[in-house]
Amino acid sequence: MAYSCTSCPPGYTSDQCVDINECTTIPVNSPCQICINTIGSYLCACNSGYQLAPGGLACVDIDECADMISGCPQQCTNTPGSFYCGCYTGYTGPNCNATTGCGANQCSYKCSMVGGQQTCTCMSGFALSSNGISCQDINECTNPDLNKCSVTSSCVNTIGGYTCSCPTGQKVGVDMRTCQPCSDITWGPNCANQCNCGQNVRACDKTQGCTICQPGWQGANCNQDVNECILGTAKCQTSATCVNVPGTYLCICGDGSGNLDCYANGGTPCSQCMNGGLCVTGANQQITCSCPSGYTGASCEIQTTPIGGGAGPNIKIIVPVVVIGGCLIIAAAILIYYMVCVRPKRHLVRKYEQAPSDLTADGSQTRFSQSSTRINQYWPKSPQRYTPQTYNPQNEENI
Repeated sequence: MAYSCTSCPPGYTSDQCVDINECTTIPVNSPCQICINTIGSYLCACNSGYQLAPGGLACVDIDECADMISGCPQQCTNTPGSFYCGCYTGYTGPNCNATTGCGANQCSYKCSMVGGQQTCTCMSGFALSSNGISCQDINECTNPDLNKCSVTSSCVNTIGGYTCSCPTGQKVGVDMRTCQPCSDITWGPNCANQCNCGQNVRACDKTQGCTICQPGWQGANCNQDVNECILGTAKCQTSATCVNVPGTYLCICGDGSGNLDCYANGGTPCSQCMNGGLCVTGANQQITCSCPSGYTGASCEIQTTPIGGGAGPNIKIIVPVVVIGGCLIIAAAILIYYMVCVRPKRHLVRKYEQAPSDLTADGSQTRFSQSSTRINQYWPKSPQRYTPQTYNPQNEENI
């Protein structure tokens, strides 16, 4: 059977459509900082301080200052992939303490000079308690004005801040507030798990992992065979025996064969099945042809008849055709012989029988004696119905 190959889908090459490793062709300074090759495509990952841009194929800087995740007490300056903190004039140190001190006040966080007075202050995400000394956490999730989580995500309060979380099977987007579904190769909370599924897996479920199995398989990684015969899901004729095999089942007929007629799937006429064959959906949803008696082949294109338990040519059709053909040949030969050899001679004989006689007075000579002799010259075995008489020149006429 002749065939031709179509062009490969994106991410594949050569006549066999082999996967292209895009990571070997990406430049060193590519926006995709960390390339991860996948079947038919690739993924990008980012270094610390960067996040994936929309589309997932480039990394962009995280502005910790604008997103208020730096933890700087006073001033924050963003840099590519990082940031640094600073203090206002009159303050110093990691916590930006006032250079003049706070005297007797024992602030839980730090003492700052506000309007020329010593005042306890708190870091971002905290508020000064009523005693004016200690700091307490601000729950941003209780105030929609303090958190940026979208309606599709949930706000989770943390000490000094908050995070936006997403349901299982989704992760927080690059804006750190909306949710997006996991890719085809990740699953679980925040899409943290890889889909390392086996060949029996049809697809990776974004919430439960490798649980979308091919027909005939089940289990956490689709490595457990489904026994259709025990479960009663096998579709065999009542007279057939169901035999479980890995990933599917067989319907064995009473004679020990596995013909499709043993499957209780019915059948429908279709263009791919010839000579009255029916399209039958067998195990694993495979479409095959169920051929009528006397035909076989993938498309019921071969005509056979069992002879002594085997398959062979249809003798019931061939023998009558041969006999009838032979009889027609013999009849044609007889007809040709009659038209060429017999009929012309009989016509001449009949002509001379009907002609008037021309005998002499004494009857010694017939008019057609010489003609009769000529006829016998061409058909020597023909009966001599006209006997030549004694020649009489007086009665001779040209014939």
